[in-house]
This record gives sequence, C-alpha cells and structure tokens, in this order.
Amino acid sequence: IDLIYVSPFIRTQESAKIIAEVLKIDQANIITDNRIHEVNGGELDGHPDAEYQKLFESAIEKFDKSPKGGENYADIKNQVEQELKKQKAGKTFGEVAESFGNMVYEQGDNLRPAAEKFKLSIQESGWINKKVGEAPYLTDEKLLNAIFSEDVIKNKHNTESIEVKPNTLISARVVGHKPVAIPSITIVKDKINEILVRHQAIDYAKEEGKKRLAQLQAGEKDTLTWGPVQQVSRREPQGLDNETLRSVFKAESVKLPSYEGLVDSLGGFSLIRISKVMEPLPVDKTRIKDFGKQLQQLISQEELLSYLAAIKQRSEVTIRKENIERRQ
Repeated sequence: IDLIYVSPFIRTQESAKIIAEVLKIDQANIITDNRIHEVNGGELDGHPDAEYQKLFESAIEKFDKSPKGGENYADIKNQVEQELKKQKAGKTFGEVAESFGNMVYEQGDNLRPAAEKFKLSIQESGWINKKVGEAPYLTDEKLLNAIFSEDVIKNKHNTESIEVKPNTLISARVVGHKPVAIPSITIVKDKINEILVRHQAIDYAKEEGKKRLAQLQAGEKDTLTWGPVQQVSRREPQGLDNETLRSVFKAESVKLPSYEGLVDSLGGFSLIRISKVMEPLPVDKTRIKDFGKQLQQLISQEELLSYLAAIKQRSEVTIRKENIERRQ
C-alpha cells in the first residue's frame, strides 16, 4: 500500500493516521478526497440509522438494494473503479507528456520527430498576432507568449510543451514572421468607410426616431408600420430587455395609444406603442403563502450561515455544514 485515500470527516482522518502509522506509510501519502463520503441514503438521508438498516435482510442486499433516490454498495464500487481508471489514465498521460516535452526541447529545431513518435499530425495555422490568435488552441495566452518569444522567433526553436486544456499539449514553431507595421491607407480605406457609414446610419436612426416619437406624443397622425402586437408583463417580457420593459411600464396609460422610445442595445432607436393596458389577474393566495414559506426558508438559511461565520471568527473550530443540514 503506497497511498491512503480518505474522506474529510474527522473520524476517518484519525483512522487513516493510525493505519498509516501501523503500515509505516508516510503521513504525506494520506490524501483527502472530498468525493469520498457516506452512502447516499436518498429519502432516508438524515433519518436514524435503524430505519436505513430495516431495508436489508442481509449485508449482501446492500449491493443491489437502495432507498429511493439513494445509492447501494454496487454504485460505490463503480465510482471507485471509475476513479482508479481515471488515475491510471492520468499517470499514463503524465509519462507520455514528459516524454513529449523532452523531445520537443531536445530536438528543438524540428517538430517532426515528436510527431512521428507519438503518431501526431503537424498542423499549420494562418497568420496570427500576439493579441489575436486562431481558435481553438492558438488563443491560449501562455502558448501565444511562447510563440512570440525571442527564442522561438529568432532562433527558430520549438516552443516548450504547453497544456492548453486538460490532457491537451501543444508545441509550436514559427515558419514565417513579419514585424508589426501600420497598414497603408489604401488597405484600410474600405473598412474605415464602412465604419463611418455605419456610425452615420446609427446617428440618423436616433435622430429620426426621436423626431417621430415627438410627433406621435404631440398627437400627430400615426402613419408608421408597426410590428406584431405583443402582450407583455414583468413576469413574461416576451424577450424585451430590461430597459425596453422599463420604458413600457413608465408610459402614459390614461390616453391610449401612447408612445415611448429609447436607444436600443444595438445603438439604434426603438419606438414603442402601447395600445391596451390590462389589469393583472389576482394572485392565488395559496401561491402567495408558498412563496412566503420559500422566502422564510431562504432567510433562515442566510441567518444560519451568518451565525456559523460569526462562530468561525470567534473560535478555532471547523464547522461541517453538510452534517448540520443533514440533522435539521
């Protein structure tokens, strides 16, 4: 036995230290894993243990039978097996990663030996710069910094092996490099014109929208073509954003139709016509009562958390919130 995996509970921590001492295992090899916990009792979670034990006629049944919403010993066995497989795969990946990293460093002027050994394909990107990479991998900050380092650009060396996401390693090299330069006006002229036209169109839409809104609010004839009528409420906004919804509900409702307008999230101007105002349906008393209970539960939970935080500040104690909740 080389390692001992243990749950975060105090009693298991103490047992693990005794076992390690008897087996002469270094205390550093005791690994606390928060995923290790008591069997999920499902609907019986938090009930007396005697109620749980009544479900089974023998210990063997605990491998196949479980409370509603709970788990049995077979479930625990499968979880442990999956974790052990994952750890084995992680160990294998670690060995391969180390070998890959050594090779791209030791044979730093070529990626092909590493590609052939690990059966990888060498991929070529388009032009990139340090601020704008290329998805999915050439956007990693550490990888971009390595690519644009002096050793990689000037000395034509491979980058070190870099993990851009879990279990994904990349080494890159630069085959072509151009210094940053200000593009000529002929290259960016069309783009500048496009931006200017877009800004002018937005400004025109705002001015025209404000002008139309003032005319409608002054009582002039409505000649606009409107979109489909929507019935909205604060609970059912029908896709309207908060600012638009706020404008709808602040509109004059004595004389209809009434009109409102605002600059929208895209920089344009939205005109709103309110044609009808409906009184909300009375809220069901049972629903209000249920909501009050939920609100009280949230308040109680918040008060409990505040109380526990105050205890932790005043005393050197460790509070197991999951155990407290289980006994409530």
